[in-house]
Amino acid sequence: MKKEICGQVFKELRSLTKTSYADLAEITSKSAIIKFEAGTSLLSVDKLEATLAFMGFTLGDFDYLTRPERGIEKIYGKLFHTMRFQRGYREDFFENLGVNALRLRLFEDGRIMLPYSILDVMLEQMRIPESDYGHWLNQGAPDYFIGELARLEKAYLERDFITIKQIEEKAHHYTGLMADKEEIPDEDEKHDYTADHLTRQYSDYRILELTAKACQHELSYEEEVEISDFLMGMEH
Repeated sequence: MKKEICGQVFKELRSLTKTSYADLAEITSKSAIIKFEAGTSLLSVDKLEATLAFMGFTLGDFDYLTRPERGIEKIYGKLFHTMRFQRGYREDFFENLGVNALRLRLFEDGRIMLPYSILDVMLEQMRIPESDYGHWLNQGAPDYFIGELARLEKAYLERDFITIKQIEEKAHHYTGLMADKEEIPDEDEKHDYTADHLTRQYSDYRILELTAKACQHELSYEEEVEISDFLMGMEH
């Protein structure tokens, strides 16, 4: 592994995390970091691991970033990003698992891979079955909800009400699990949106549930208003 590449990656991470020489002073000296970033020397493994941990990364992350020739299947991060966004979870939602927003972004951008054990817990924390994630990986279809809507449309055209009911019930199940996370107040300067860990108000599961329900019978006035509010809030 070239010293220059190691130094460049370390400098990038330090810049992205706004980590100063003083922040790392208890681990290693400023001069050692300057030489490392300049590509003229290396840090010991222990010091490198400690400085990376301070910034929220692991030696494994560093290895991926400094050896792009290893190759990473970008679909893993891309699919995870799609599922996370569809459920409305912010990038900082997984900090309790040791995955900060920047580390998550590097994974979703296809620059690093996360350990399977961590990824599995992240999916569980979003109430996403590992089997669903694996299914869409194998299908090569990164958008779960578009796939479900296509299946719903096909079932409706074929008058397959058993499948329509199954889609509705599954969506209703996940909507129920997320109900306590869906409510975000209107714009309020005093409200701490960061604490919500959410990016938007409505769960796609709820919209899928109502769409399936509409294929079988009329929606209530309240349900029609709910869908209208969702559509008006979408970005075009």
